[in-house]
Amino acid sequence: GAWRWGPAFRLLRAYVFVSLHSSLRVACVNMLRTVRALAETLFMLAVLVALCAWAAVLLFGEEPGSPFATWPGSALRIFTLSTVTNFPGVALGPLRRSRAAFFFFAGFLCV
Repeated sequence: GAWRWGPAFRLLRAYVFVSLHSSLRVACVNMLRTVRALAETLFMLAVLVALCAWAAVLLFGEEPGSPFATWPGSALRIFTLSTVTNFPGVALGPLRRSRAAFFFFAGFLCV
């Protein structure tokens, strides 16, 4: 069978269309810059959640019945804490056991 040019030309149509229209080219460049900035922000959030989950395991993991006993559970609760949707449910347990936990949770929310 002969090779068909159909799929290659379909991809080239979009490139030619964008290159011929300057306003569309500017919009595509701005969209790519936005996606790159969003990816950087999400990466920084993931690093913050990972580090704080590790710190929470070290600080609160040995308490009996602690939701921070494992790293995956701790990461899920720290991510929930970052969205501030269930702050009392996440933070009240450690706060009741130790007043020093306030500094951990307050520091996380400030960062």
